[in-house]
Amino acid sequence: LIGGEAMRIQIKQLSNFPRIIVGTPGRINDHLENKKINLKNCNYVVLDETDRMLDMGFGKQIDQIFKYLPDQKQTLLFSATLPEKIIQLSKKYLTSPERVAIKSDSILLTNIEHDILNIDHNKKYKELLTQLAKREGSVLIFAKTKFGTQRMAKKLCEDGFKADALNGNLNQNKRDRVMSDFRLKKFKVLVATDIASRGLDVEHIEHVINYDLPQVAEDYIHRIGRTGRAGSQGSTICFVSPEEQDLWDEIYYLLNPNTAKKPRKKNSRSMRKRNNEVSRQKKLTRSFSKKNGPRRSIK
Repeated sequence: LIGGEAMRIQIKQLSNFPRIIVGTPGRINDHLENKKINLKNCNYVVLDETDRMLDMGFGKQIDQIFKYLPDQKQTLLFSATLPEKIIQLSKKYLTSPERVAIKSDSILLTNIEHDILNIDHNKKYKELLTQLAKREGSVLIFAKTKFGTQRMAKKLCEDGFKADALNGNLNQNKRDRVMSDFRLKKFKVLVATDIASRGLDVEHIEHVINYDLPQVAEDYIHRIGRTGRAGSQGSTICFVSPEEQDLWDEIYYLLNPNTAKKPRKKNSRSMRKRNNEVSRQKKLTRSFSKKNGPRRSIK
C-alpha cells in the first residue's frame, strides 16, 4: 500500500484479506481512516527503515497506526543507524526489547575500500572523469539535487560514458525502467540523489562516488552500503570541497566516535541554512508519494 497508486485498486486487493500488508505510513493511515483495514487481530508489526521514516516526518503517522493495533502483539524495529530518536521510539513501542546487531557494531565493512579526495568544487567534474576512466564495473554516483543528477548524466554521456539518472522527479515507470536497465548492465554509471541510498540492492555495483556529501551524516552509511553487497568487494570515494568540510567532520565523527574529535556546533546562521536545506529535501521526498575509517587522503 503506497501513495501514488489508485485507492480503488488497493481496496480491491484488501478485499482478498491478505495475510501480510506492506505499506507506507501515510497510505496505511488512509485505509485505516476509511475503515478498509482492520488490524485488531494483527499479531506482528514491523517498522523497517525506521530512521528514514522519522527523517521523512512519519512519526505522527506511526503513532496513529499504533492506535488501531491490539495491545498483545510483537513489534520488530529495524534500522541501519540508531540515533537518539530511534532509541526513544524503541522505548515507546517495544516492551523489554532484545537488541540484535548483525555482525558487529562496526559501521564500515572491511570488504569496502574507502578513500577521501580533498578538492575544490569547480575541479570535481574533471576528477570524476579521471576516476571513472580507471574504474571497471558499475558505478553509483550521489549528487545533491535532482536537477544535478540529470545534468551530470547528460554530460557524462557526452563525454563517452553510458549513464542515466535516478531521482524523485521521475515517475514510477521511468524509475523502474532506469533500474531495470542498470541491473541488466545496459549502462555503467547511475547518477542519483539519496533516493538510491536505501533499499537499492544491485550486486554488481562495484563503486560508490560521493560527488556531493549528504546533508545528514547517517545517510552516508546508507550510501556506501550500496556496494560490497553479499560480501563482494567494493570501493567508495568522497569528493570533499572546502565548503563541505563541516559535513565531512560530522560524518567522520559518526564513523569514528571513539577516536575523532566531536565537531563544534555551528553558528545559528549556518545551522538555520543547513536545517532549511534538510527540511526542503524532506518535503520533496514526501511530496513524491564498514572496521577502518578512510584509509588515506588524496590531495
